[in-house]
Amino acid sequence: MEGLLRDAGLELELRRPMCVLMNTPVDSNSAFLRRAWTAVNLFVQQGPRWGYLAGSVLFPLDVALTRWVTEGPSTELVVCRKVDATTGAA
Repeated sequence: MEGLLRDAGLELELRRPMCVLMNTPVDSNSAFLRRAWTAVNLFVQQGPRWGYLAGSVLFPLDVALTRWVTEGPSTELVVCRKVDATTGAA
């Protein structure tokens, strides 16, 4: 990804996961994470109370994990800075 950013004249400033547990793990090859995500989805489809319960349990864990890990299995926030083409400085 950084090569593509550099080619576009951008420099990576910050990259952090937005979600660790509460989004489809599209950026992971982990069978465990995929099965866990499927299980959570089946659980919350049982009704709003189950969704509330799952969210109540997973949200605090997700917040803690997004502060602890640097690479997430799903959505990430990326902040870039445009590099001056003449000097190479941001």
